[in-house]
Amino acid sequence: MGKAGTRVVHGRLPGSRPKVLANRSRLSGLASPARLRCDVQTGRACTAGVVASRRDAALPGGGDAVEQRSMRKVLIGAALALFVLVLSASAVVMHARRAPAPLLTALADKPRAPDGVRIRVQVLNTTRTRGLARRATRLLRDRGFDVVEVGTIGPTIDTTIVLDLSGHPAWADAAAKVMVPARVRARVDSSRYLDVAVLIGSSWRPPAEPLHP
Repeated sequence: MGKAGTRVVHGRLPGSRPKVLANRSRLSGLASPARLRCDVQTGRACTAGVVASRRDAALPGGGDAVEQRSMRKVLIGAALALFVLVLSASAVVMHARRAPAPLLTALADKPRAPDGVRIRVQVLNTTRTRGLARRATRLLRDRGFDVVEVGTIGPTIDTTIVLDLSGHPAWADAAAKVMVPARVRARVDSSRYLDVAVLIGSSWRPPAEPLHP
């Protein structure tokens, strides 16, 4: 039966075989499974290659460029800061070298009381301008004189008078140079308590005082 079945099968298929072959011939125009696998594998390999090449080209290269730009900015900022610091230090040094000479000269030119001597001074305001005795007291103390009394007296005089009360005309002259314009006169003080008396006249103008914060 096996042989007969084989024959029967082969006997009935001849009419349909061309159709099968025709169908196969039509399918032959399509890609075969092997070719499909090849194309798919090739496409996957190419796609993977493209993605990998993009990652390799974009990430490492871009990271290096960003890092280089950041380092360049840091170096430029550090160089500018160093340049400004050097300029500031140079300006301070030059100012320190030039400033002391005029300052010392100005201090040396200002009249002061003799060193190592206590000169007791009385300050009297003969004008109607309030506060002159206080301003004169501050000025004389800044110049080394010891003001022990402050008050007012009349009548009003025009030019300031400095009285030598202790027989030391040099001390009175030093006080008169501080209170310019002023005249020096001698007068004996029996109490021996005061050395110099300053009578402020209306022509005296106190110097400008420095501003204190």
